[in-house]
Amino acid sequence: MDTKLKGDMAEQAVIMEALKQGWAVLKPLGDRLPYDLVLDIKGQLTKIQVKSAWFDKKSGNFVVD
Repeated sequence: MDTKLKGDMAEQAVIMEALKQGWAVLKPLGDRLPYDLVLDIKGQLTKIQVKSAWFDKKSGNFVVD
């Protein structure tokens, strides 16, 4: 698995978790910005930079390498 695919998977995992929390997710076009996503949490906008990670089913945690 190449690093771009790993990064895409990590980003999608963050999006899924945010949606489960009931937060709105904004995704900017392109990859030139210093953040990958913006989360709208109770009206507060928070920029998120996602690094490569994976979900460890056994512990129920996201793991960042």
